[in-house]
Amino acid sequence: MEHSSNFVYFLHKITNQEYFSFVKFNHGWWDKIVEYGVDSNVKRLDSRGMQKAARIYSTILQRGGWVTTEDVIARCIYCLKHAHIFGDNFFIGVLHTGSIRSRETPATLNKKVRNKALYRKYISADAHIYNGGLWKQMVKEKSFLYFVDLIRNKTVIIVGPKNPEVGKGFNYLENFGNIFKVKNFHFIGIDNKAACKDFDKILSTLNDLAQNIDDEKVILFKAGPLAAALISKLHGKLSKTYMIDMGHALDIIDPRLANRHWLKRISHIVKWYRKEFKKI
Repeated sequence: MEHSSNFVYFLHKITNQEYFSFVKFNHGWWDKIVEYGVDSNVKRLDSRGMQKAARIYSTILQRGGWVTTEDVIARCIYCLKHAHIFGDNFFIGVLHTGSIRSRETPATLNKKVRNKALYRKYISADAHIYNGGLWKQMVKEKSFLYFVDLIRNKTVIIVGPKNPEVGKGFNYLENFGNIFKVKNFHFIGIDNKAACKDFDKILSTLNDLAQNIDDEKVILFKAGPLAAALISKLHGKLSKTYMIDMGHALDIIDPRLANRHWLKRISHIVKWYRKEFKKI
């Protein structure tokens, strides 16, 4: 079931204490499925097909220097294919006009048609689908600070890279709580390229932390495919919890990431945020 791409819908949910989980699978995920033969080598997504797809996908990531496991990728594929079992408060973000490519037929591949065909194959027909770029859109529309205001007095947990992605020293994600004066903040640092191998440990750490907090919780993720695996595993098991895979939307808080492609395109808005952040 395809829905609007508007982030405001989810901000209203937070305002009204309507707890939800949001996972996303944007162009990088779909690019690899098409470009490296995952889709062409897996005809049916039954249990055996999902495991085969996970094996191929994991191999692709490992070639790129990422340490991953079939189980985590299989969990992601399961999350897509069986999204309907997670209930009405579980949402999937996909990039509707993503940059799907194919080395086999680069000149003739109809991106939008291919996207929709992939979605029908990999995503449950009853899934609640939104635009995977809506959190970036929130940043572009200068609403990130409004989002921060909504969550500031709740417990905020961020799962993200333990080391800065650019440069050294200060980790803006780890210091999110201090920067934005969050009432109660926790940070779970992960290895940016090897976190999947620590899935069970990260899951246990996050679950134990969240289970011992009675307040409303907002768990934000910048963790690639690991985010979807963690969220789908914990969905429905934590009380009063919002789990949101924000991904690169969180780049906005680190000035060293201003040269990332999507932020370079909105450099005037990035400058506006830099001024606003100084006022906090």
